[in-house]
Amino acid sequence: MKSIFGIMSLCILILLGCNNKKDQQIKSIKIDCQKHESFVYSDLFENPEFIPLETTKESIIGGINRIQVSKDYIIILDRDISSSLFVFSRQGKFIRKISSQGKGPGEYISITDFQYHEEEDRMYIYDGEAETVKIFKVDGSFVENVKAGVFASSFRVLDRNRFLFCAFINYSFYITEGKERVLSYREKQDGENSFYFAPSSYMISQNCNEVLACATFSPYIYEVNDNRITPMYYFDFGEYCLPNDFFEKYRKENWKHQVRKKNYCYAFNGLTHNKRYLMFEVFQGRGGCSIFYDRVKGEAYSFNKFKDDLTYIYPRMNMLLGDDKMLCFVEPYKLKNYKKTIKIMGADPDPAIQHQLQDLSERFGESDNPILVIYDLK
Repeated sequence: MKSIFGIMSLCILILLGCNNKKDQQIKSIKIDCQKHESFVYSDLFENPEFIPLETTKESIIGGINRIQVSKDYIIILDRDISSSLFVFSRQGKFIRKISSQGKGPGEYISITDFQYHEEEDRMYIYDGEAETVKIFKVDGSFVENVKAGVFASSFRVLDRNRFLFCAFINYSFYITEGKERVLSYREKQDGENSFYFAPSSYMISQNCNEVLACATFSPYIYEVNDNRITPMYYFDFGEYCLPNDFFEKYRKENWKHQVRKKNYCYAFNGLTHNKRYLMFEVFQGRGGCSIFYDRVKGEAYSFNKFKDDLTYIYPRMNMLLGDDKMLCFVEPYKLKNYKKTIKIMGADPDPAIQHQLQDLSERFGESDNPILVIYDLK
């Protein structure tokens, strides 16, 4: 927090990369929040692959906050419990744990976010409390510190020493280079509200050489191109959009009561995309829904119910991988008594899938690490 105000003052003096609204081509997408649909897995997914993450004394994952899959590795961020990164092979074999919590050289206070950069073969760990990016080799050895000077919730590496941050204060986006050098700052758009709310690490989606980002109380999805941060999509929730002056009227004391009363849509998170699809989650009133946008057909859908008619285990955290995969995970306890569960449900999964899940339910206990589920996209 200590240097964010200095950065914001600096941003007023620099030429913003995203201030030419006349050049912006913002696509407006209408969402009917009164007409939620049911998402049926087999409409989009097929051929689930199951990857158990090996469980050893060193590899026990307390919780999954973020997953990155590279050509060679599966990397898990357990931010809240062990404050560690767990590195597995693509087959799920445990390789190593990166855990260097502390205040000394080569240590971090906490891991807010991370990214493995394949070309550099480096692990970039963003320590929000220290406002610093710590760079490690994949073997866990420390390389260097880069002082970012930004207090943020989400972070991505654009290229060597050039970073994108989604900051806590007003949900501003920053592109920085080197030590506290701000290259670009996203200005507030019409229809946005400024307020503090703890978002997830999934405010930025980086896939297929395209970087998109969202801000919690903004109806926009932004594109990050070179050093420009510009609105790309506007999601129009009609009467359920937060009014522009919402937090000026209600601030902290009763804003939650008001969004529930009016059934407003807010708190974009869980952003993921590829060349064809864009997905994110949004709170609405007392509940929430998932927004699915087909970028090729130009069609958008709102889902609040899901039917896993492929596996019937309802895995968590949908994340698009490349152009043809969807990544999720499931805790082993959900596989307990799998045969009995599908019988009670009256389900009839594919025999090959049923056999795999029955085998997994017998091999792994409730305290074992999660199992990744990777679907092919149709």
